[in-house]
Amino acid sequence: MHGLCWAQDVTLFNSDSKHPWNVCYKVLSNIGNTDLNDAKSLQKASDAVGTLLKSSVKTHPRLPIQRAAMQREAWRTFELLVDQLEFTEPPNRTLRYRLAKLISLTALSPREIGDLKTNYTTSPLGNKLPRDATNNLELPTDLFDPDGEWVQLTHRKINRVALTHESSHGGRSEFLLFLRFPEGKKQANAYVKKFNKYAAVEAERRREALFRLTPRRKPLPPLPEFPQGVRAILVERMLVISTSGIPKTTPIILSIAFNDLTPTISERTRTQHRLRSAVFEMSFEHLLDTSAITSLRRLKFGEPFFGEQHFPKGLQQCAQCHADNGLATLHSNFGGVVIPNDRGMLIVTNGSPSKTAQWKLRQPNYSVLLGYLEALSGADSNSQESQSR
Repeated sequence: MHGLCWAQDVTLFNSDSKHPWNVCYKVLSNIGNTDLNDAKSLQKASDAVGTLLKSSVKTHPRLPIQRAAMQREAWRTFELLVDQLEFTEPPNRTLRYRLAKLISLTALSPREIGDLKTNYTTSPLGNKLPRDATNNLELPTDLFDPDGEWVQLTHRKINRVALTHESSHGGRSEFLLFLRFPEGKKQANAYVKKFNKYAAVEAERRREALFRLTPRRKPLPPLPEFPQGVRAILVERMLVISTSGIPKTTPIILSIAFNDLTPTISERTRTQHRLRSAVFEMSFEHLLDTSAITSLRRLKFGEPFFGEQHFPKGLQQCAQCHADNGLATLHSNFGGVVIPNDRGMLIVTNGSPSKTAQWKLRQPNYSVLLGYLEALSGADSNSQESQSR
C-alpha cells in the first residue's frame, strides 16, 4: 500500500484531509528506504509527526483500530531509521524519538487487543471481478474451523512458518499456513508424519555439516510429494505494540495468498501453469470505515502486489520461487531464503497464533524501540508523580 496515498488526500481518521492524523499517515505510508536518505523527506516526516504530537488530545482518534493503523506505519518507519547508515545523525535521532512517542500514544491495552474483530470474509471486495482459470478460487468458509477439513501447520521446533515472508515484513506480521488435502485430515496427518521422517534426517545432516561431525551416512528418504489437488493458504495477520511495550498478535488479516497446486491452462494465454493462485489484501480505508461490510479485497488478475518481494505480474510469479515438491515447495528456492534447521511440521488448532511476536521481541531493532518506550514510560511516571505532589 506504500506509495498509494499521493494520488488523493487521506481521510482515514477525519473528514478533513489536513487533520494532523491524516497528514502524518499520508507522509509515513509513503516513506521508503531511499526517502530516509533525503534531508527534505526526513524533515517532512519529522514535522508531520511533531505536529500530530503537539495537537490537542481531543483531535486524537479513540478507536483502537485507528491507533493500530497509525502505529503500523510509525513502527515500520522507526525500523527503517534504525537500519540507516546515518543512525547517529541528529535528524534521524529526532524522528526516531518522535516516532517512539507516537507508537507509545497509539499503543493498545490488552483489553482493546482482545476486542479486535477478525476481518476474514468469503465475500471480499471485488469478488465479482472477471477471472482467468488460473486465479478462479474462492476463500473457504471453514478455514478457521477446528472441525473443518483445513489444517494449520507450523514448524514444530519454533512455532513459526514462512520465515522469509516474516523477515521481509520486518517481523511486524505473523504468518499462518493452512493446507487442505483431497481426502481430508486423515490424509494430512499421514503426509505430515511421512514428511517429518524426511525432515529429521535432513536436520541431522545439516547439524553434522555445521559442526563438522563424522557423517553417519544415514540415507535421506525420498521427499514426500503432495497428492494431486492439495490447496495451501498463507494468512498474514497484523501485530500491534501493547501498552506494556510488548508486540501482540491480532485477528486483523493483512493479506491472504491462496494456491491450488493443480496444473491449469490459462484461458487468456493458453499456456499451462503449475498452480492456480489468488491473492487478497486488506484495505485500511474500508477497515477504518465503521459502515463498511468488508475490508479484504480480491486483487485483479495479474495485479502487482507485495509478497516476500514485489511481484509486478501478480501471484503467478510465486511459482518462480516455490518450485520444489511437497511441503518443501512452500520454502522458497530463491536467494536469501530463511529455512529453519529442522523443517519438521506440527498440526495445531486452526487460528492458533505463531511465536512471531516473541521472536520479534528479541530482535536488535526492537530492543532499540523498547529502550525508547521504557524511557518514555519512566518520564510519564515521573511527570505524574511530580504533578501529584
